[in-house]
Amino acid sequence: MHFDSFKGQTTHVFSRGKRNIVPVSEFSCALEDATDGRGFFKLSKLTDLLLNLPIKSQMPHFENILQALTVSLDEERWPRALVEKLALLWERFDSVLPRRLHEDTIRLWLKSPQASQIPNLDDRDNDFIISHTPLILFRADSRVFKSPPHLKCFCRLLAFYLAASRDANYLKLTRAIAYNTKSEMAEKEELLRSFIGTQRLAVVQVFIELCDGDPKNIPNLEEIQQILCSQIHQFFIADTHLPKLVHFNMYPLRLIPVIVKKVPSTHVLINSINELLTGGNLERRIFTIVLMTELLENGI
Repeated sequence: MHFDSFKGQTTHVFSRGKRNIVPVSEFSCALEDATDGRGFFKLSKLTDLLLNLPIKSQMPHFENILQALTVSLDEERWPRALVEKLALLWERFDSVLPRRLHEDTIRLWLKSPQASQIPNLDDRDNDFIISHTPLILFRADSRVFKSPPHLKCFCRLLAFYLAASRDANYLKLTRAIAYNTKSEMAEKEELLRSFIGTQRLAVVQVFIELCDGDPKNIPNLEEIQQILCSQIHQFFIADTHLPKLVHFNMYPLRLIPVIVKKVPSTHVLINSINELLTGGNLERRIFTIVLMTELLENGI
């Protein structure tokens, strides 16, 4: 339904002192109309008003924004501009209530019919999600990974849970100091570093897989690749061993140009070419030659 169909509608914004207030009930009704296919004009206008309010006036709409962001995964029907505004509000909540925001968001996305179902999810606490990070997060609604605004939110959510997982494990390690010798602690610290490295490797491998696809089937593929490659770049900077490890494990040859062009930190691989060439089978050597060619063509 076209926006012009709703030009006659009005929205009510009340003033409290010198500040405007968007009634939660009115926003809920507008969200219900949009969800039921009765148009987006009113919801879009209320969202614009909400964006101009201070965070204190936005917080009462916390649940509605989460619900709207989840419903808007049906991106073919929802206006892109509106989805981006909802994502912007989500990011503002991230600066105030990050833990609650991420917990509630991932539960909504994991409970979606388009998600890989997790048994008894309602009975799981947040520690369960932290302990199974990052793999459990990628079982969220598959549409998240095809929508740039939602994908940006997912990346922030993933970073939160990776940090929470790391901190939880370091806390366990700290508590174990009193019961272990120095050599035992050194061994456990090394194991923890390896575990964190394995988590990062798993994330990067999934991100690379998500970069694959046909632009005809995924209209926003170029933008999605840019978001994911930006995240991969940050992982490579944080862990200098990761680029070589990722490429030692390899990925489809057709994605090498994408990764080399969109991940600036891949330039460090030029120092590992000999090791990749001499340390593998024929398949890895072919992969390395294609990688080297792409690096040279891009002036790295």
